[in-house]
Amino acid sequence: MTNTIDLITIETTFKDCFEKAAGIIQTRSWKLLPLFISLDIHKSSYGRALGNGQIFINPAFIGTKAINKLISTINHELAHLIVGLDKNHNKDFKRVEAYLNEGVIVPLLEHEMVKVENGYKHRLLGYSENKIYCLGGAFRRTKKYLDYDPQGKGVMSFRGDKFLRFEYVPYGTPLPSGTLTDLNAF
Repeated sequence: MTNTIDLITIETTFKDCFEKAAGIIQTRSWKLLPLFISLDIHKSSYGRALGNGQIFINPAFIGTKAINKLISTINHELAHLIVGLDKNHNKDFKRVEAYLNEGVIVPLLEHEMVKVENGYKHRLLGYSENKIYCLGGAFRRTKKYLDYDPQGKGVMSFRGDKFLRFEYVPYGTPLPSGTLTDLNAF
């Protein structure tokens, strides 16, 4: 795709994703049918679905070429409507999402395109004994990570790797060499 994403692209992509989803899972078995798609005022996630069938997409997609990430996000929100919002990200949700996203490959570059446009001020890094994890963007620094005590009650880890400390860096700062960025790959 050579064009950048605009509202028409989002609406057209939504229509295509809905038609594909309806072809995979009959709409009469969906918990909720989508009402419409529009841009979100909240920028904390790529998209979200509401209990009335509305789907919202992060406006950070506008002006990017992150079409595969957009497709994946719309399919994610449709999966929520299909299984029901009360299912969160359980095994039924993950199964449906996998069906909808079969063949959709989202390059890491597309994640970054949207994140950069999202306007994050900070990037959170988590340090373990031997690894540095990029834990994503943040609009503000929070005490949970600023005052983290690795010897205290609320010890945090990722896949058994205990965090020793956290650090906020400006979002545009280059990451330290060897930083693990795609935590979904683990």
